[in-house]
Amino acid sequence: MAAVARAAPPAARARAGGASRRRRADEDASRLRPRGRPPRLRAFTDAVGSVERRHDLLLAQAAFKRARLPLANDDVATVRPMRAADVRALTEVMSGAFKGTPDERPRARVAKYLLDQLEPNPEEICLVAVLGDDDDDDDARGEEDGDASPRATATPVAIASLSFTARARGDPANGGARSDAGAGSLPVPTDAPYLCNMAVDAAHRRKGLARALLSACDDLVVEMGGADVWLHVRANDAAATALYESAGYDEMKRESAMRRFFSADGGGVVLMRKELVPGGVNAIFDA
Repeated sequence: MAAVARAAPPAARARAGGASRRRRADEDASRLRPRGRPPRLRAFTDAVGSVERRHDLLLAQAAFKRARLPLANDDVATVRPMRAADVRALTEVMSGAFKGTPDERPRARVAKYLLDQLEPNPEEICLVAVLGDDDDDDDARGEEDGDASPRATATPVAIASLSFTARARGDPANGGARSDAGAGSLPVPTDAPYLCNMAVDAAHRRKGLARALLSACDDLVVEMGGADVWLHVRANDAAATALYESAGYDEMKRESAMRRFFSADGGGVVLMRKELVPGGVNAIFDA
C-alpha cells in the first residue's frame, strides 16, 4: 500500500514559509550589497581627505572673517560664514536676485538649500556680506558680562557659495545629490574650488559688495590650499560677466551652438577661471 503524504501542521508551514522568505531576503540583499567594505565603513572612508585634514579645514572655515572691506561712499563690509540667523534674510536675497531668470527657484527650495549649508562641511561653505562691522567678539563679551540683550547681528545683504569637491557641487557621478548644480556640458575640474549662487540684495547693489565678496572668497580658497577658482555665468548676463572679468576671471569655454539654442535663455553659459596662485595646484585635501 502506497504511503500517503501528510500535510504539515499550520504552525510548521508558517515557520517554514517564514524561514524561506528570510532566506530569499538575505540572498537578495547579498546580491544588491556592493562588494568590498561594509556600507557604513565605505561611506566614512569615501570622505575626501584624512580626518585630521578635514578637521583643520573646518577650523579654518569657522575662523574665517574679512572685516572693514571698503565699499562706495566710505562704507565698509564684513564677510563671514553664514549663520542660522541669516537664513530668512538670505532666502529673500537669493529669491530676489534670481527672480525671472532661468536660475529662479521656489522660496522653499532656496530656504532648504541654505538650511542644508548650515551643517559644517569642509567640502563647501556659504560666505555672506554684511554692512559695517559684524564683531563676534562684542557679542561674546556682552554675554559674558551678563547682558541679556547683546548687540544684534547685522543683516546679511549678499551671499556666495564655495564648493571644493565634485560631490559638494552635486555631480551624481561623484556621489553628489544635486544633479542640477552648475552646467553639465561645461564641467569643472573635480579638485577645483567652484563659486556659485552669488547674489546681492537689490537695495544694496552698486556699492561694491559683490567685489568685496569675491575678494574674500579668493582669500579663503588660498587659506584652504586652493590655487584657482572656477564659475559659470550666463552668456547674456553682461553685468555679471563684466564683474568677473574685472575681478580677474578668464573665459575658458562656452557651450556649443546647439546647447545655446536649446538653453532656457538662448544664450547658454560660459565657464570662467581665476588663477590665484601662479603655477599652483589645488591641494585642499592633500595637505
